[in-house]
Parts: sequence; C-alpha cells; structure tokens
Amino acid sequence: MISMLGFSFLGAVLPLWSFAMPINYLGFYVAYFVIAAIIGSSFVAPQTFAQPLFTNWFAPVSIGAGSGLISTISFPLWPLLFVTIACGACSGWHGLIGSSLSSKQLDNEADAHFVGGGGMLLEGILGLTSVVAVGALTSTKGGALSLYVIGGAKYLSNLLIPSAASIAIMALMVLILGLTLTQLALRFARLAISEMVGRRFLKNIYVTSIIVSIITFLLTSTRFSAPWGFIWTLFGGSNQLLAGVTLLVTTLWLAKIRRTTLLTGIPAVFMLGTTIVALGYTAYATLDIAMTTSTPLKIYGNAVAGGIAVILAILGIVLSYDGFRAYRRIRVGAVSAPSMTLGPMLAKAVEAETPQPSLANEFAEK
Repeated sequence: MISMLGFSFLGAVLPLWSFAMPINYLGFYVAYFVIAAIIGSSFVAPQTFAQPLFTNWFAPVSIGAGSGLISTISFPLWPLLFVTIACGACSGWHGLIGSSLSSKQLDNEADAHFVGGGGMLLEGILGLTSVVAVGALTSTKGGALSLYVIGGAKYLSNLLIPSAASIAIMALMVLILGLTLTQLALRFARLAISEMVGRRFLKNIYVTSIIVSIITFLLTSTRFSAPWGFIWTLFGGSNQLLAGVTLLVTTLWLAKIRRTTLLTGIPAVFMLGTTIVALGYTAYATLDIAMTTSTPLKIYGNAVAGGIAVILAILGIVLSYDGFRAYRRIRVGAVSAPSMTLGPMLAKAVEAETPQPSLANEFAEK
C-alpha cells in the first residue's frame, strides 16, 4: 500500500510527460496484448460459456470490506447493469480524462476524434473480454479480479502459453490498470482541491498531494478496517453521473453552434436518469443497513456511503434540471452565439454553416 501511494504521489506531482505518460505508454502494451490474445484465442479455440445467460432480474451486491463487515443487498437489473459495466459502456472517467489530460497531449486537434473515440471503443472491448473470461469459468466463487485473472489465463493457455505464465500476465495487467488509475485519481483529486478551495497553501501541489495520499491511506488501509469498501459501492454511480454530465454539456454546446443534438441528448437523458435511480437505490439500501445493524463500523461505513449517495443523487437532479433549462433557453434563442473559444476545425465548421453576404445582397441594400 505504501509503495503504491508513493508511486501515485510521483504521478500526481511530476509533469505528465516525465512520468505518467511513459508509464502508461509502456504498461498498456500488456493490456493490448491481453485483449488481442483473448480475442485471438476465441477464434483458435472457442470456449463454451459455463455460466447461464440470465439468472434473475435481481442480483446480489456486496457492500463493505473486511471480516464481518460485508452486507449483501438485492439490486434490480436496471439500473445495476449499467453502473456495473460502467467504463465498459459509457465512461465518465474518460470524459474527465479527455477534458483535463488527453486534450493537453494532442499534437493536432484533428486527432481528438481518433484518440477519444478509439479509447472508448477499446474500453468497451476490454469490458467484453471481462465478460467472456468470467463466463467461461465453471465456478464463480471468489473475488471479481481473481475471477478475471483465472478466466483470462484460460484463454491465454489456448495459445500455448504456459498456465503459470498466463496467470502472471493477467495479474500484471490488473496491477498495471490499478497503478494507472491510482496515480491519475490522485492527480485529479489534487487538481480538484487546488481549484475548488481558495486557500493559498492548498495551491501547492506537494501539500495537496500529501493530503490526498493521507486520506487515501486512511480509506484503504486494513489498520482502519478499510472503509473504502463501503464507498466503493458508489463508484459505478459516480462514474456514470460524470458520463451523463459530459453528454449533457456536449449537448448544450452542440445546441449553441446549431448542430443536431439527438446523438448526445438522448444518451444524456438515459444516463442521468439511470444514474440518479441507481444512486437513490444505493442510498436507500445503505442507510437501511446503517439503521438496522448493530456493528459500529458497519453503521458508520454505510451511513457515510448513504450520505454521499444522497448528495450525488441531488447533484444529478440539480444538474439535469439546470441543463434542461439551459437547453430550452438556447432553443428559443435566448442564448446567442457560443461564448467559448472554438478550435480551428470547429471555427471553420461554424463559419461554413453561417450564411455569407453576397454581392447581390450588398447591392440591394445600397
């Protein structure tokens, strides 16, 4: 844990080009290899799904971490399915990455479509490999990550890779993904605190990174019963809420430049609605556990998780309402031309859509 936090601390304070970018670049070759190997193995030696395609409209969800602290609730398939797949379907994390990091690393604005869209498509393919890896197992007892490692190793073994090496490769991929997410999450937390809090000393990247590292340690360390297990339940909902907000902002921007908004507006409504319902259901379940259990840490952990879920659900409702009002104002013409500065490609696109005065019109006006 300490070594991972130290690694993430470096990723939070060092320039992107000197640490995060080369680490991610080298590490994700392993991820690409695993994805390609699982897909290739599916053609070389197709697996038979051992798990049923459908079991129930309700699925068990575990909340908490640690001995005697885990509670299981029954969650409806909708909205559970969407907040569980999360980044594999529609990723708010990618919306966050695209706006704050990826956009600053592009050599050319024209590459944004390929980088952003390609990254999301690869994430979807990674999600599919997770499904087929676990679906081919005859037993699903154990943690989610261990099941993915074992299932993926089964596919790699069909390519004549030794079983021990296959498990090592899958475990290395999971470790790389964990390190990447941890260092980027620490960096985003540092940026968020620096921007939202007006205190001058919190503008220091080292001070904010140390504070975030301490909070992370307190939440994840087994010395403090790892209360992150309660909050982790909200990851899918918070991630999809970011996805809905990203789609909402994109829809408003497209409306401002007088472009069609159906391709982003309909998904935005669905994502925000699904996420708010998921967060509301999670809040109800966790607060119910907090009020009915007698274990102090379970009461505390579920109460905190439920409180955060309530806050996120309220924020989702407020943002949805504000977004709807803004969209109506744009449509009725209360808001004129876009106020943001457009890039060269978008500026040309807007200019092409704007009617230009002709010589005949000028002569007629004179």
